[in-house]
Amino acid sequence: MSDFDLQYAFIPAFVQDEPWRVVTGVFLHIAPWHLLNNVAFVLLLGSWLEKDIGAVRLALLFAAGALAGELVYLFVDPFAVVLGASGGLMAVAAAALVMERKAFFARERRFLAGLAVVTTLGLGLVAPAISAFAAHAVGALAGVVLGLVMPAPIGVRARNLAEVERATAEWMAARAAIVASPADEANLELRPTTQLAAGIAFLVVLLVLTGVSTIVQAGLIRDSTSATVAVVLGVWTVGAGALTALRFRRTGIRFDTDGFRGPRLKEPVTWAEVESLFPGRVYSGLAELGGVGFVRHDGRRFGIRSAGHPVRPLAAKLESIRLAAADARATTARSSSSS
Repeated sequence: MSDFDLQYAFIPAFVQDEPWRVVTGVFLHIAPWHLLNNVAFVLLLGSWLEKDIGAVRLALLFAAGALAGELVYLFVDPFAVVLGASGGLMAVAAAALVMERKAFFARERRFLAGLAVVTTLGLGLVAPAISAFAAHAVGALAGVVLGLVMPAPIGVRARNLAEVERATAEWMAARAAIVASPADEANLELRPTTQLAAGIAFLVVLLVLTGVSTIVQAGLIRDSTSATVAVVLGVWTVGAGALTALRFRRTGIRFDTDGFRGPRLKEPVTWAEVESLFPGRVYSGLAELGGVGFVRHDGRRFGIRSAGHPVRPLAAKLESIRLAAADARATTARSSSSS
């Protein structure tokens, strides 16, 4: 650590005479990988949670988690040097697990938030030199408590509900005007847009840079166990970047009158299984992504991402293919009955 770090880090024993450390310690980081990790964290989790609960509540969650994560060291280790915003970010992630329980298409969001909490706490247990377990645990606890007692503002909930109702009404009106595609046009190859490809490339570069920085910084850690964990974490992060790039190359879904299939789907889906479809927000992270939801005849729902394309025109095209498939099935049934 530099003299600057020691002057502005949160050190419990010095806070009474130097209260600014409570604030400045949150915004200091021990290494580039630490800063990159937290920036990615707040972009991935904070962007969509802010839309759902409002900017003020998100700021309160972050501040409460960061403060709780620091103040716990008054009792754990008064001379600990605490740097970083991880306590506040853990509060955001833990609150998301609670506050998104009933949100539509929130499974991916909650999975990401839960993975962040579990991974960060586990890292703190095995590598204390690079992860402050007490700050993270108390920050997460603060997030859970606030998530339970601090629902989204009435205005935000009303706005979100109004958006859903308006979008539903607009889609129902638009769907009534959709007709079946001609046989030679009832197909679509859904490929990612250039804009989405650029966003994925940015994410891959961010992961690789974070991983490489972590490996380099591991050489400066004196605790051998923590240094080893830092190297493993760095290699894992670089691998995550490479895996993201490889998975993105395998994207693409083919739609026709038989149904749809693609490398990211577990098995082909026939239109005979689908009762209806609708546009919506399937997932949001660095940017808000649209998606098309499908309702099966048994009531179960599933969705696909729009691959960066405008979701309403995409849903309209898929609905026209679905109607063409229904017409083809009806024609086949009439032919069978006649014969």
